[in-house]
Amino acid sequence: MEAKDKSLKFLGEKKQLTVPFFQRRYVWKEENWDELLKSFEDSSIKPFLGSIILKEVSGEESLIVDGQQRLTTITILAKAIYDCLPDTCKTPTSGTRSYIENMLFYRVNAVDDFKDSHIRIQHSKIDADDYNTVIKAQVLNDESIDLDTISENSSCILRCYKYYRRELENRGEDALKTLFNCLFDGNRKVIVLITLKHDDVNEQTIFDTINRAGIRLSTADIIKNNLFKNILDKCRPFTDDRKYALEAYEEYWEKTFYSKQEISDLWDRERVFGNVKHNNLEFLLYCVACIKWGEDTDMFSKLETVFDRETASMGFNELINLVKEIKEYADIFKKYILDLEKALEDEQDLYFRYDDKIRGLLLILQKFGIQMFYPYVIMRLKEVNQNESDPQLREDFQILESFVVRRKLSPKGTHDYTSKCYEIIKHKIGALIQSDLGNRDAGLTDADIKRYLSNTKDDTAKMVLFWIELRRRRGDAYDINALEYNYTLEHIMPKKWKTHWSEVPIVDGKTVYDKDSDDGIHYRDSMIQSIGNKTLLKSSLNSAVKNADFMTKIKGIDGRRPGYDQHTALMLTRDLVAKSQTDQNWDEKHISDRTNQLFGEFVQIWPSFADRVQVSAPISDEDPNIDQFTQEQLSDAALLAEIL
Repeated sequence: MEAKDKSLKFLGEKKQLTVPFFQRRYVWKEENWDELLKSFEDSSIKPFLGSIILKEVSGEESLIVDGQQRLTTITILAKAIYDCLPDTCKTPTSGTRSYIENMLFYRVNAVDDFKDSHIRIQHSKIDADDYNTVIKAQVLNDESIDLDTISENSSCILRCYKYYRRELENRGEDALKTLFNCLFDGNRKVIVLITLKHDDVNEQTIFDTINRAGIRLSTADIIKNNLFKNILDKCRPFTDDRKYALEAYEEYWEKTFYSKQEISDLWDRERVFGNVKHNNLEFLLYCVACIKWGEDTDMFSKLETVFDRETASMGFNELINLVKEIKEYADIFKKYILDLEKALEDEQDLYFRYDDKIRGLLLILQKFGIQMFYPYVIMRLKEVNQNESDPQLREDFQILESFVVRRKLSPKGTHDYTSKCYEIIKHKIGALIQSDLGNRDAGLTDADIKRYLSNTKDDTAKMVLFWIELRRRRGDAYDINALEYNYTLEHIMPKKWKTHWSEVPIVDGKTVYDKDSDDGIHYRDSMIQSIGNKTLLKSSLNSAVKNADFMTKIKGIDGRRPGYDQHTALMLTRDLVAKSQTDQNWDEKHISDRTNQLFGEFVQIWPSFADRVQVSAPISDEDPNIDQFTQEQLSDAALLAEIL
């Protein structure tokens, strides 16, 4: 290993500089681009850009172990300066043209024509196309770059180029040349170039160490690096193992997570877990760890350690198979979870049917903000090869859905969902029936649910009513049996009831409260939150109608502010309009009756499965009557024990 202070002219001394596969893509943003530009704008100050670490692979090629973000940005800046210069500075004999050719390109042979040159920095696939486009434009080819086509959705490489072009386009020729000279001034030693020889320490170990110290790698990056380092370390000599390992990286990791900028951005997108954030790729790796290796206290915080520990003893083929398995889970995770999340977020046309058990469960998990059962979900989908018609899969998801919805209604939180997920991964979904759905002490019995439905939160009530509506439309008897989840929740008796509803008696069974009494006010306020007092509308009512008396809410005001009778696309609301034809009142008794009706439909959609609970025979202090057993039973101890 050797270290020397160098100017950026060192680029012209090298041939191919390759960004190795274990490096992450180019991620610098505007604040980084701006800082680099400003560091070279004052010619009286010599900036220091830190160390660049290269490892010699051959006489022709070196790997960029550390510094690819800086080198990429420097070369894009140089190209942007060149492209902003007038054409008179770009003739084949000009000094600027010679510098650009020498710094950004190399010839394999000294006698080669420039048209046969190669780009000096070879990026990994995700960045290669855009970087090559920027560097080649109007130097190795006649194509120009239309800056107007570069948007916030474009790659960081293209956005960096556009940023520098916009910053430099109004500067004069002399200012541009001065900046270019500052960039490549041989007397300005702005970096320390560390060169590792071929037999020096493993380059990925150094890269990992550097980035751990600088906290620049994500957990997912470190797991990936360690995983593939382990694979390369397990390569057998005199075989094609190394070649196969690199091919496996390209096929199962690069294509899955970094094939396009939007794919890479999707996996980099953060998810919130309490007060902690993890990106989608980290969460996927967490799911894989849960499925394969079971419960580990605070798995997220030590995910790197878990992967290192569990993969340390794996052989080459086992590790390759693990990578393949991660890819399979990633495909499922994206298809069923990430794509649904994006469709809901973008408000795409997304329809749900009552018998759509897979997407139905995922909609509920998504809207309720429940993520910790995703490991079980993707595990089961993989086990059945994504056969959504598999009867056992549908039943298992139905049980999980019942648990989630019932638990959402209950006062219990989600603090134990991680351990619940581990439990059903290990012992199958029946464990959830035994421990919760069929357990009287878990607070999820039908009697408990009936009580909870008398005081529902709006987001939960909206989901429950949506699926009750879908259940009413099940089968082919209805023209419309699929609906979007885009309805508004409406309180029939409004929260602001005192203005137009104060003359409606407050009735609790046979008790009629004084409208001004604390007990009466409290009782009415609580009944307003019953699910029987809620319905769904395609759009919100006008505020004057929303808070009006019952029949005004049904008919609207002056035809200009519609009521329920103009929102009868849903059967839930249509029934209310039909009811008003014979009964123009709405009070606590009506709310209670409708709550009971909706409860009956609820338990059909989300049963408790209590009938499946295995009940142990009660222990008796009395000796059994042996006369009830046959001689065969008495002679077989195992059979007798089972009967008892």
